[in-house]
Amino acid sequence: MDDPSGDPFDELQDYPPGENPNEPYEGIDTETLPEWWRNAVEEFERADLRTFRPSRFRDGVLVEPLLSRLRATHELSIVLIGSDVEYGDHWALVINGTTVAEFEHDRLLDGYSVYDIGSDRVIELVETYLEKQ
Repeated sequence: MDDPSGDPFDELQDYPPGENPNEPYEGIDTETLPEWWRNAVEEFERADLRTFRPSRFRDGVLVEPLLSRLRATHELSIVLIGSDVEYGDHWALVINGTTVAEFEHDRLLDGYSVYDIGSDRVIELVETYLEKQ
């Protein structure tokens, strides 16, 4: 698993959304980013999409590093799913095929998605799921 730490990661994680929407990676060697982040940046570039900015939970915690850590730690399948969603539809936190929570999702003008659930709540839901197994 990639180690989401170090100067480039820390700088990008705390980058003020919308401050520089066209060049958020200016001066940052994207090869130093975790693989999931680097792959997303490259995919967005190939598709000529707006510059990739990672999704976050309501409290600002990045989604992928937290879910990756929980998946690896507990050997679970943990995904956020929105199926045929339209603006305002709910998304779900799904653990090993079981929906454990639903919440709103918003794509901000600043260029990233926010899931209306806190990272602490996600951790709590995973722990509750494990207790019931």
